[in-house]
Parts: sequence; structure tokens; C-alpha cells
Amino acid sequence: MGLVRLHIQTTAARIAPVTLELGGKSPLVVFPDADVETAVDAATAGVYYSTGETCDALSRAIVHEDIHDEFVDRLMTRAESFTLGDPALPCPMKHTVLI
Repeated sequence: MGLVRLHIQTTAARIAPVTLELGGKSPLVVFPDADVETAVDAATAGVYYSTGETCDALSRAIVHEDIHDEFVDRLMTRAESFTLGDPALPCPMKHTVLI
């Protein structure tokens, strides 16, 4: 019996409310007719929001081969422009590094 099934059965017997955190592999799917800059915006927000420490943070991008190279080039340019470091210091974009 799966752990989730056991948990639901146990809580149902007590009529207790239950919330399950079932975060998983969240893909960004980019079709060939997508606006590449908008897709890069979505990828950036999905990966770097809250330093990626959310259950729905993007873990992969599935990009159509027709726009793959352009998407990767723009995403790399965006990522390389970020300033890593202390979020208390003044700069336009910063991300902490979790170790």
C-alpha cells in the first residue's frame, strides 16, 4: 500500500482534514509558435523565484527544436546577467546561493 493511500485512510477514519504536499517535476513546455522572450521570462521566474525553493519551481524546460537554440541563448544571457549575493545589498537583481 502506498504511503499516500495509507495517510488518507488514516486521516479519513478520524475525519481529519488533510493537505498533501505533492510537489514534483514541474516542466515548462515551449511550443514553436511561442514568444521566446516571454518563455524566457517564465523560465526565469519559475526557476529563480524564492531561490527555487518552492514545490512548483521549474525543474526542466521542454523546448521545441525549432526555437531551442534561441531559447537557450536568451536564457543563458539572462542567467549570466544576475548578480549573486546578499539580498540586503542594493542591486537590480540578486539571488542568494543556498549551500
